[in-house]
Amino acid sequence: MLKRVFRGVIGAALSGALICSIPVGEANAQGVPPNAAAIYARIQPSLALVAARDGKYIAFGTAFCIGSHGGVAYFLTNQHVVGSDPAPTVVLESDRTTSQRVRVDRVSTLDAVVLAVQDATCQPLTLSKSLPAVGTEIGIAGYPSVQLSLASGDLQKLSPSFHAGSVSALSAGDPQIEYDAQTDHGNSGSPMFDLRTGIVYGLVRLVSTGSTKALQNNFAISVPELASFLDNSHAGVAYSSSQQSLPLAPGSAAASVILNGAAPAAAPIGSNTQPRIVSTAPNPPVADNSCVASGLSATVSKSAAHLEASDYASTISDSRAVIEVASQCAQRFYCPGASCDEAYYTVMMGLELMAQQNLRTATARTNGDIVNATRNELSSATTLCAVPGILSDQQPYSAIREIMKVSLKLSLTMRAVGPYRSVVDAPDVRACAAKLGVY
Repeated sequence: MLKRVFRGVIGAALSGALICSIPVGEANAQGVPPNAAAIYARIQPSLALVAARDGKYIAFGTAFCIGSHGGVAYFLTNQHVVGSDPAPTVVLESDRTTSQRVRVDRVSTLDAVVLAVQDATCQPLTLSKSLPAVGTEIGIAGYPSVQLSLASGDLQKLSPSFHAGSVSALSAGDPQIEYDAQTDHGNSGSPMFDLRTGIVYGLVRLVSTGSTKALQNNFAISVPELASFLDNSHAGVAYSSSQQSLPLAPGSAAASVILNGAAPAAAPIGSNTQPRIVSTAPNPPVADNSCVASGLSATVSKSAAHLEASDYASTISDSRAVIEVASQCAQRFYCPGASCDEAYYTVMMGLELMAQQNLRTATARTNGDIVNATRNELSSATTLCAVPGILSDQQPYSAIREIMKVSLKLSLTMRAVGPYRSVVDAPDVRACAAKLGVY
């Protein structure tokens, strides 16, 4: 669902069959729930147009806001929209006066990425960890090719389209939701949302017209399939009702691998390139004890032991659990901030980076998506680079700085390998390496 066009000839290249947007003011006449217009009005300001470079072409798609804090806005879209572009461009629906370069914060193997827009804010949409029932009335909103053509390159004329439909099918073991709302090139990355509540069920990904080209089957990646990936990002995603990602319940799957405050001090990580973190920062006053640094560090040690024993499945499981919890805990003390505990934030992000290093190695040894695993690891490192005290000689900064250098040095040795070039040569990675004296 991606439209690729030559630079400078967007309007002429975006040809094809026009689609008819449902007039939201006539929702009842179309069989759409009566509050659909109000729901769409809430969704629209959270959308963004994405443009990514692919050689001499530009690829277009849609993204939607899933988090906003610390002066950074986070958007979700498809990986195939972004491709190999390390710094895509977005146009926020809330501010169509300018286009902005963004960084790729996290990449999933499920064709999803989280984009981080610096010095920006957005209204996050609420996501559902539950699947919709077949027949649920849903809508999608985004920037199909016809809208780009009608805008003729004028951002002020750019407008998203809204289409309504229903959930057609759910298949056991399939992470995708089939639906029948009109979908076109450019709708990749659009939210698929409930027309009565506005809660997002999925990320629009694919249109299949079959061999006859007569029937259109549309698919969205379900939020439950993306939940772990989203929790590993820095977005601070909000889920509906009791499905909030923070705080972790003591009995949850992720919390069960984290030791509480009574845990012994962590053993060495098991690698000379991963020094142990010793924090003097106080633990945050959270009731479930899931954010105690010693427990997280012990789980990182366990994942490293699994790695040395060639138990890659356990390494991946433990590492992902640490990444999810540490990332969420860091959000509680996001820096810079008015009530920021910078040292604690740095420890959490450092633990996340250590887990990312173990995950990247396990992924490589199981022939997984090593390029995107490296991209995610470097995202953790560059996030730490922005911590004001990261160059301090005091703990925990000096120890975590050495961990960051491991990731940066490894990435630089892989710069000549084609698939890694765009990841390693990203501006924020180069700036971080220069700041830490890694060449």
